[in-house]
Amino acid sequence: MKIKQIEVYTIKELSEESRKKAIENYIDNNDYDYLSEYMQEVLRELLDNNTTWTIEDLGKVYYSLSNCQGDGAMFEGTFETESGVQFIIKHSGRYNHYNSKTIHVENEDLTNEEFEKLNDEINETYVKICKMLEKIGYDFIDNENDEDHILEHMLDNEVEFLIDGKVSNF
Repeated sequence: MKIKQIEVYTIKELSEESRKKAIENYIDNNDYDYLSEYMQEVLRELLDNNTTWTIEDLGKVYYSLSNCQGDGAMFEGTFETESGVQFIIKHSGRYNHYNSKTIHVENEDLTNEEFEKLNDEINETYVKICKMLEKIGYDFIDNENDEDHILEHMLDNEVEFLIDGKVSNF
């Protein structure tokens, strides 16, 4: 039988180069576990504070926040205006931004002019909320990728590393 000893280090005990590798690896592998839940909570607050819509059914939040073309945030749901007009917003297409939706207004009593005006108002408000939601999502990711935040996480969770900055599996 052989006994092997392996030295493990805290993030603070690593060399600067190994610490940078450990942080880069953490960022590359971060799944942002709480982002979906956070985005859903924030959306409700944004709707409550920035619209007069009644939320009948708040659907799913969709997002792609990789700093790439076509990225953004959007949401689905069934809502009602102050005047009692119900509308449904559904995800449409393969992207996840404010233009990736359809809005269906459910009221046959509106004139074409009233319908167009209401549809424009809903869309304008929707785009504003989606842009705020996108910014909040990017802020969340930036905070998660902040070096001080990562170091605190690694220390709080007593993550151990090999000399080269790789997480120890032992």
